[in-house]
Amino acid sequence: AFEPGPSSLRLRLANAQSFTYPYAFIAWYPAKDGLPGGLAVTAPDGVHYPSNVAYAGPMDGLKRNRPAEPPVRNEQWPKEPSPDHSRCTPVSAPVKIKVVEAMSENAYATGVMCVNKAAYEDKPDEVFRQVPDALKGQTFVRGANSDVKATGANFLAMQLALPSDLFLLWDERGLAKQGGKLPAWVDSGFVDTGSVVWLSGGPMAVLRSRMPVSGPVYLGGASAFPGAGAVNNYIVVVAAAGAISGDEGEAGARGTGVDTWVKKPQQSGALDLQVLLYKDNQNLVVRSSGNPFPKGRGYFRITEVNFEPGEGPENQAEVGQLVAFGEVFDIEPGFVGYPGVTITAMGPNAFPAGIKSVEPTTFRVDAVRRGGMQLEVDAPQDGWFPPGPATLNLIL
Repeated sequence: AFEPGPSSLRLRLANAQSFTYPYAFIAWYPAKDGLPGGLAVTAPDGVHYPSNVAYAGPMDGLKRNRPAEPPVRNEQWPKEPSPDHSRCTPVSAPVKIKVVEAMSENAYATGVMCVNKAAYEDKPDEVFRQVPDALKGQTFVRGANSDVKATGANFLAMQLALPSDLFLLWDERGLAKQGGKLPAWVDSGFVDTGSVVWLSGGPMAVLRSRMPVSGPVYLGGASAFPGAGAVNNYIVVVAAAGAISGDEGEAGARGTGVDTWVKKPQQSGALDLQVLLYKDNQNLVVRSSGNPFPKGRGYFRITEVNFEPGEGPENQAEVGQLVAFGEVFDIEPGFVGYPGVTITAMGPNAFPAGIKSVEPTTFRVDAVRRGGMQLEVDAPQDGWFPPGPATLNLIL
């Protein structure tokens, strides 16, 4: 049923979430010494499967006509990952936290963030299973998972000697895309990087502070108003300011042979793509704080029109209509429409009349990461894509 590998498979967790994971090879092991036989799926170096997997299957379903592969008759099941799987070399010098105090009866301490290390003081079986290279070896606060219900505004206090970036590992069930709500102190001070850290119990979203901090730092409780949905308490990770973020941080990480996804946060709210005016029927001036459209030809979708249904000219715009365009140009400072773009129709075609606002249907891909397992897309962070599992269209 499975390709011999290396390839990918689909994993379904106990909470019904589905994810795609790579594997290095698959081997068949016969029943022996009272143990049942079965398939042993071996992960590539640096990949660890979550502990709550319920089902696994091939990417394209079962292929009954696939030729039989000769079974591999190994004498033992694969051993535990070699030490190379758990190498924990930081991309920058870790930051020392001088003091950690929490308004809790539980003990809080610091640790080094590495695979197979305990994530919480009161739950030693909850360990890090997969850590992005950018955060490996960095200092984190090992607190109590049972404090997830804390509501105080100054629940956790730290003393940082150097300007530092804070990363919160936040239970994905507490994010808006999963039906939860972030506390006000998190929503205003942190931005979602779009990446995750895997614990043995499931994924934790990586949030990054909008600004570096130093000196005394105070963080609220995971359930402070209006927070809801998180089942696991958040985890704080500290890194030197700018050391693993921004263009210089990425270049430095690549120079050490480590690819990092951490970039300066883009505080992008909802796109405001309002049509300011028609230069003519082939050129639209659109207000936008950036250019979210792909280079060259593409499409946009009409989201608002200036006419009531049944009114207006014959070539009237309709909500939901896909319209092709030939090129998009940034408007320079000092010209009408700045900040914004001019969208030009394709060839001799004319835009329909009455377009009030539009949205792009495709976004630029800035990078392909993790050997083709992850795309970095220049898109807003406010729900333009469903949280998934879902399908998207790629233009090569």
